[in-house]
Amino acid sequence: MRSADWVRLTNRLAEGAKPSSREQFLRDGELKGFGLRVARSGLKTFFLEFRSPVDRRFRRLKLGRYPDLSVDAARTLAKKAKGDTYAQRDPAAERVQLRQRASGEMTLETLCGRFISEYAERHRRSWKRDKARFDLAGAVYKDLWKRRISEIIPADLVALHNKITASNGPVTANRTVEAIRTAWNWTRSMRHHAVTENPADAVRRNREYSRERYLRPNEIVALLEALRAEQRRHWRDFFTLVLTLGCRKGELLTARWEDFDFETAIWTLPGGRGKSEKPKVLPLTEGVIEMLRKLPSLEKSEFLFPAPRQRSGSGHMQEPKKAWREILARAKIRDLTIHDLRRTFGTHLGLLGAPTSVIGRALGHTGNSRATLIYTRAELEPVRQALTRYEQSMGLLKSG
Repeated sequence: MRSADWVRLTNRLAEGAKPSSREQFLRDGELKGFGLRVARSGLKTFFLEFRSPVDRRFRRLKLGRYPDLSVDAARTLAKKAKGDTYAQRDPAAERVQLRQRASGEMTLETLCGRFISEYAERHRRSWKRDKARFDLAGAVYKDLWKRRISEIIPADLVALHNKITASNGPVTANRTVEAIRTAWNWTRSMRHHAVTENPADAVRRNREYSRERYLRPNEIVALLEALRAEQRRHWRDFFTLVLTLGCRKGELLTARWEDFDFETAIWTLPGGRGKSEKPKVLPLTEGVIEMLRKLPSLEKSEFLFPAPRQRSGSGHMQEPKKAWREILARAKIRDLTIHDLRRTFGTHLGLLGAPTSVIGRALGHTGNSRATLIYTRAELEPVRQALTRYEQSMGLLKSG
């Protein structure tokens, strides 16, 4: 227990205060909150204790050391600071902010950047998505991104959340603010800053609903007609294969020819290249193999869909959203994402009577061990047969 005594502080009392095995707090009986702390080392410091008018948290503001500061001078400073609290100001917080600014306090942009480079790249599989969300936040709310973190209040993060909800949708807004919240907590735990309150904690998340969108029969016809009319062959082939294979767009964008074995009719996706860290084995139908053999990149590039004119550092095509919007506009289809093609694939396999196990293998859902891959190879034929029926019923891979 630390000792605490109520006294009338004077210079004589301060001079005579002796250190003990425990720190002592000599609190002034005249000015509430004013006092002198005597450390075990003998160091004597004047302070003012108060409740912050901003967040109602307890504060202890250091005023100066005795004998550098006399009791009367310290009491004068305490009265001034106490007056600030009546004016709804927090002198302790203001002092911290001044100190941080003088020492080059980090901005929100710096905070998120350090989180990516010092932690996320090595420890979070989702670090690229985190970085993309930070880039989005910086583009949507530039002023906030460049602001010192001590100046950011919960209302700022609420405003950011609202902006992204309007521009990119409710789920993206939730994920972006959650990424900022995680980065803020990490940098604070590493003592990169002293701002204890995380402004992202005050953001009320948007409600999220499980998406159930897939192509209806009339939309399938319209989409296939729009794809066959697409003049850019690489996008025509890309979206047709996504719908035919039921794969994720990232899996096909990064697909390499070395992953395809035409003799065994198998596509092997190495672990970590797509969403899953585990490798996947997918069967190929005769129709898909015929289409793959006609791709212009065969024997010319390591990727099925190389970047046009080497404009991509990755070597393969990048984000297809713009091309997708143009194709949807031509087909007069609304509210359909590229990932909805994968949902269409699974849904129509089910409508054709494929069992759940076959649908799961066709979608590339992996098991928990290497043995699963070996076991899967022996079971690919019923999956391939289901895929052939799917292609025929959907009218896929027709020349035109």
